[in-house]
Amino acid sequence: MKKIVIVAGDTSGDLYGALLSKKIKEKINNVEIFSFGGPELAKNSKQILNLLKTSVCGIFEIFSSLKELINNLKKTIDKIKKIKPDLIILIDFPDFNLRLAKKLNNKFKIFYFVSPQVWAWR
Repeated sequence: MKKIVIVAGDTSGDLYGALLSKKIKEKINNVEIFSFGGPELAKNSKQILNLLKTSVCGIFEIFSSLKELINNLKKTIDKIKKIKPDLIILIDFPDFNLRLAKKLNNKFKIFYFVSPQVWAWR
């Protein structure tokens, strides 16, 4: 059985992940999808961690949630290593997902869906 992990940490990424996971299941019979995202993505996958609970926007929210964000990154890395997926799909959420990709890059195949936009991101 193929294992795919999808990581989405904001509302739009959660919606893209939900659509993507649904299509993957329609096209591939023998697949198990694990998610680190929100409630929409969880409908078509086995949710491991709800990252939308700590989704932040703005400098003050980042500082107040920094410890939880770092803990979520560590938990996500640990859980992914235990799952040993054939593919990891990262959806947007660049501050989190680019760090995650750097930590896991040599261990797993990674696909970045919805590339970060510098003009909108910084």
